[in-house]
Amino acid sequence: MVYTKEEKLRIVKLYLDGIIEYPPNATPRQKDNIRKKIKKWVGVFKAQGEEALEPRKKSFKYEDKKFAVERILAGESQYQVAFSLGTTNTVEIRKWIKQYKENGWNGLRKDGNRNKYFNAKVRVTTKLKEAQEEIEFLRKKIKEQSIEIEYLKKLNALVNQRRGQ
Repeated sequence: MVYTKEEKLRIVKLYLDGIIEYPPNATPRQKDNIRKKIKKWVGVFKAQGEEALEPRKKSFKYEDKKFAVERILAGESQYQVAFSLGTTNTVEIRKWIKQYKENGWNGLRKDGNRNKYFNAKVRVTTKLKEAQEEIEFLRKKIKEQSIEIEYLKKLNALVNQRRGQ
């Protein structure tokens, strides 16, 4: 069930007053799930105020995802990062980290579950780019070694010439 900002705010205020409302006929499991959800809302409310209780946007921009992953790689907790984005959904954050680890920054551009072709294309493109970079590196190395071989040949010829004198 999706709650509006007003519903969440009303429930949070009741909770802060020591009142928790459960739907009639709620099972113990449902009550536990509701209690967890309310505690998350209270945490978001205390940390960021009323505006954080707005229903979260359906998708995040590439820049938001990249910034979130960078913060986590720097040591910040997934929960703190999710909070700052106005959500408590760490599952989505973990998905971004996985996409980054598998496909680099380009993996964050599209949702892997929605567009498998894109991710496969990104992987192929990334591997192709890595292979091209390695080929370029090896070409430079070969050129350096060829120059070194020519130098050593000339040096050897000079040494032999001096010995012959």
